[in-house]
Amino acid sequence: MKKILIVEDDQLVATAYRKRFGEAGYIVEWAPDGLEGIKMVSTIKPDVVLLDLLMPRLDGIEVLKYIRTHPDLKNLPVVVFSNSYMTNLVESAWRNGADQCLMKASTTTAQLFDAVGKAMQKAEARMSGATTNAVSVGTITPLARPATGMAPALPMPQQAPTAPRLAASSFNAPISPLPLRQSVAPGFGATVASSPPATVPERAVPAPMPQMDPEFQAQIRQLFLSGASAKLASVGDAANAFIQDQGSSMQFPLLVDLFRKVHSLTGNAAVAGCSGIAHFASTFEAFLQELQQKPKFINASSARTVRRSVELIEALFGNSETEGGERAKPAPVLVVTGETMSSQTICMALEKAEIESVIANDPAQALSLVASGSYSSVVMMINLPGMNGFELCAQFQTQAAFGRTPVLFISELKDFEAHSNPEILGENEVMASPYLLIELTLKALTQVEAVRLQRYSAAA
Repeated sequence: MKKILIVEDDQLVATAYRKRFGEAGYIVEWAPDGLEGIKMVSTIKPDVVLLDLLMPRLDGIEVLKYIRTHPDLKNLPVVVFSNSYMTNLVESAWRNGADQCLMKASTTTAQLFDAVGKAMQKAEARMSGATTNAVSVGTITPLARPATGMAPALPMPQQAPTAPRLAASSFNAPISPLPLRQSVAPGFGATVASSPPATVPERAVPAPMPQMDPEFQAQIRQLFLSGASAKLASVGDAANAFIQDQGSSMQFPLLVDLFRKVHSLTGNAAVAGCSGIAHFASTFEAFLQELQQKPKFINASSARTVRRSVELIEALFGNSETEGGERAKPAPVLVVTGETMSSQTICMALEKAEIESVIANDPAQALSLVASGSYSSVVMMINLPGMNGFELCAQFQTQAAFGRTPVLFISELKDFEAHSNPEILGENEVMASPYLLIELTLKALTQVEAVRLQRYSAAA
């Protein structure tokens, strides 16, 4: 009988996976943090480890390093759980010997068991001295590793605060390897961001997979939703403390506390089957993590982003009935910056949240596209050639097709306070440049989700 060690700090997530693997015939052990994980991996000698990367006391990377440098453990198969936005951590996991990397917020039971089977196959190959250049299956491992000898395929620049005109030094990773399929809108050369091509699948490995237990899944979901009020209050209190302590010595510890609470929310939502909440929370979590790494971006704009994100999470919980069944694909986002590289960079940020985007090269083209198509949101610079963003927005609103489409304005930081005036913004949003790309992703996703909820409420 195979033994699996689950190293995971969230009890609800661990409970769900312990039951699933127990039903499949595994002996299941659980370590609630990285330090306990190191102790237990040395004593119980598991056959495979399921490892979360973000944990208190000791993170998953340190656990992975310990396993790979320990003579008795170096061939142990390790499946890593993370967030697809956390490119630096995922890259580090691959480099330190992870066999598979999965996105916690969207991995199904079938994908998890398949990944465990593949990890065990790779471990057997290592022990037998065989070599393998197999590529992880794209649909099973969204955090996919390319063939040996290449750098890990991280789908987003590791450091790209904004468009080149604002921070040229931020483009340490080139844009060109990140594929953008060119698609032509009627009469224009509009760009549509699409997913990179799938990797070549490796040979399937049989792995025991239990049948879904609807009753247990319903219990987990009910437990998650019944605790929503307390969890939302906890996240809200942490967010308010962070926002109100602008510039104080306590703001960074408060940011870390907020991040941990949102991290827990992401994992809980994933195992409860609330994919919409999990997807949005994972984006919010990634933004908070990057703010910790780059605290110079903590300002009035990022504080506003935190507030709006918490409000959207509350709205998602309030409409949890929308979580059932297939989620309709949102309409694309229209991007209007007046600069090709800036627009393409924004498209890549949107692609990370699985949002398609269309580029308008100038205000005239934007008006034509709005007249002939439907969009979830418009992302535009306030400073545009020929007219400013507010003037263009006013012209959009004369188009019947535009309706109440929300606009995300990109302002200069020095003008942010004036541009964030509710009398100027109305129902639209604003963020300041320079900014983190993940903040742009989060802001746009907030608007897209808000539109979806409005349409659901109107149809109900």
